Amino acid sequence: MPSSKRSTRSIFHGLSSSLRFAASSLLYAAGLAGIGFAPTLPVYLLAWVVLGAGMGTGLYDAVFAALGKLYGKEARTPITNLTLFGGFASTVCWPLSALLAETVGWRGACFVYPVCISPYRCRSRWR
Repeated sequence: MPSSKRSTRSIFHGLSSSLRFAASSLLYAAGLAGIGFAPTLPVYLLAWVVLGAGMGTGLYDAVFAALGKLYGKEARTPITNLTLFGGFASTVCWPLSALLAETVGWRGACFVYPVCISPYRCRSRWR
């Protein structure tokens, strides 16, 4: 088992799925902000570690497991919806990232994504 998964599990052990995904969103935001602000290579790499902890708890495997736990036998529809929207998001995010990088630079793009995404992800998890 990779050490990042082990450390992520210990960080979020005992939290409900909703709080775990909210914490994941905050780690995403902190990691991206850290990458954007990083003045040196060690700070840049540390920010990637933070971002990795967020990814370990907020990407498909973790979300599928949480949806299965939350919805039980009824998890098929939410998992299908997540997969479809995830595919569409990839189609939109690649060109959007390129546009952001050209417009505000790569550091600016690191600030735009968490500002746009984190409030929605945190709010949607606490309903």
